[in-house]
Amino acid sequence: MRRRSPVRRYAEAARRHAEGTKDDDPRRANRAARELTRLWQQIRSADELRVELVDLLVDEDLGVRLWAATHLLPIEPSRAEPTLEELCREPGLLGFDARKVLEEWRAGRLREL
Repeated sequence: MRRRSPVRRYAEAARRHAEGTKDDDPRRANRAARELTRLWQQIRSADELRVELVDLLVDEDLGVRLWAATHLLPIEPSRAEPTLEELCREPGLLGFDARKVLEEWRAGRLREL
């Protein structure tokens, strides 16, 4: 059986994080966040995987877009910032998170994750 790519697992973890957040299930959201961090370590060190991650900036799931844009800010700001700007218009926590990420990035307080 073929193993799923780290980018696909990353997208799945981002979806689980969004669901855990929406369902007020911090254990689920935190587990997914830890997995996202671990997967990002693999993805950022491989050029071909970073290219695949850029594709997630247009994923149908807005939570996937938010995570991908946040991680890509330091290396693909010209692609990540417009995605975050678009997400800022979303209601609720997702829009708030996107605004905070951009605010911290533009203030120079957000470095490579």
